[in-house]
Amino acid sequence: MSKAHGVHFSRFVRCNNYIQLRYYIILSFLLFAFASCSSQEPDSRAVELNDIAVEKFFMNPDSALILLNQAIEIDPNFATAYSNKITKLNELGLNEQALITALEFSKTKNFPIKGNVVVGMAYERVGKFEEAKQYHSKALKYYEGDEWRTDPILSQLDYGILTTITRDKEIGMKVYMRILGEAKFSEEEQKLITMFMNEIRSYKGGGFIEFLDTKNTIEYCINDEDEETIEAELSNSGTNYVGKSTNSNNNEIRFQIKEKFKLQVEELGLQECNY
Repeated sequence: MSKAHGVHFSRFVRCNNYIQLRYYIILSFLLFAFASCSSQEPDSRAVELNDIAVEKFFMNPDSALILLNQAIEIDPNFATAYSNKITKLNELGLNEQALITALEFSKTKNFPIKGNVVVGMAYERVGKFEEAKQYHSKALKYYEGDEWRTDPILSQLDYGILTTITRDKEIGMKVYMRILGEAKFSEEEQKLITMFMNEIRSYKGGGFIEFLDTKNTIEYCINDEDEETIEAELSNSGTNYVGKSTNSNNNEIRFQIKEKFKLQVEELGLQECNY
């Protein structure tokens, strides 16, 4: 199994050794990590250009895109270069270009079944959710056999999400309950699965990008002495928080929580921060 050269979240990773990153980063990473699991090694010149592009992603995105285009020109089947390019175009708000790139990716040699998720997400980002569902349905074919059951747990989790998007969230929940019942998981893995289940329970029909959204959040402020209690209450109510920060000047903890959990949070009595 080849290395995933220049994947956006980590320069080198192996497809069978997913790093335990925080919840949203894991999900984002999974969408593209599979693209590099190929029995055919990519052209070394394309790999080098891709890796240089990743190093330039944040400081010089225009240069990064030029390098990724060059990598794809050298090796038109280099999946990681495509996924990195799609990711960067989306980050820059160039969603139409990202969709064009995703469709080009879908025509490459050995395009993986789960690669249809990438195309589906590209359609979601331009507001074409029905077209997106068609591609997500194609990705579900990966789960028709039993091969996926031996995948690392983190790469199994998108099964429930795909089912939720293409069918409904009740069926998606059943998928996760089945996964939980078929194997033993560490405490950390169980927490991760619970977070995904919370996302499915609160699903609003926004496709895969709803699960990835960390921008539409509200900050709720509490006294730091209540931190453990509030964390437990959030967990018990099925509410995920994106992050939290501490204001040492006034002993305040700020929880960043996605807007779709607003009603649940307010039922707990939490108040939005006053800036």
